[in-house]
Amino acid sequence: MDTERTVYNVSAGRPASDIAGETAAALAAASMVFRDADPEYAETLLASARKAFEFADTYKGAYSDDPDLRAGGCPFYCDFNGYQDELLWGAAWLRRASKDDTFLQYIQNNGKTLGAEDSSNEFGWDNKHAGLNVLVSKHTADWYKKMRTIIALQEFIEGEVLSLQSYKEFADSFICTLIPESSSPHITYTPGGMLYKPGGSNMQHVTSISFLLLTYAKYLSKSSHTVNCGDISVGPVTLQRQAKKQVH
Repeated sequence: MDTERTVYNVSAGRPASDIAGETAAALAAASMVFRDADPEYAETLLASARKAFEFADTYKGAYSDDPDLRAGGCPFYCDFNGYQDELLWGAAWLRRASKDDTFLQYIQNNGKTLGAEDSSNEFGWDNKHAGLNVLVSKHTADWYKKMRTIIALQEFIEGEVLSLQSYKEFADSFICTLIPESSSPHITYTPGGMLYKPGGSNMQHVTSISFLLLTYAKYLSKSSHTVNCGDISVGPVTLQRQAKKQVH
């Protein structure tokens, strides 16, 4: 790139929950990658993820609300969607990486306030809701698995599942928007069959949404579930086929 790559910093007086929440998610996910090959490094990543999330949650705000940061990031990289989804995104990945249920409780206690019920038909750098719903649906599937094997905790686990069920419902709804045969309103496709969203850099939507299709297909396969899209029932094979079509 032949443009200046200016470095900016955030602090308590210059909060950026979106940046810090996204950083926490990335570090937590990376800790899972290195867990077997380099456990010590994985722990360092996870500890750093916790610190980043604590900063994001303690000093709430969007980076583009700061005049100096806004001047450097906008109009191309303004935070149009707000920082709330990145807080939930960071908490969801920390729960996945650490198995610490306090992050699950954070999602349960703050989801509604932080916009978890906002409808969304995209997944990208500025909007994490669709990815969050798919990721939390994995937790729901895990609870169902435990419910089958730990009968003594059935009542407790059922309560946990029900509190997260809305995330799976939102994830299912999003998936249905990606299926052209669905009777529900769906995302626009080009004449050649590619996902199309108005605006620049359409491939960011194609690649990230294709990834979600494959991820959700894996969850459906493991849980033997399907998605009810009005007149049709959608299974993992359909989602895999749709993602493959996008790649082709």
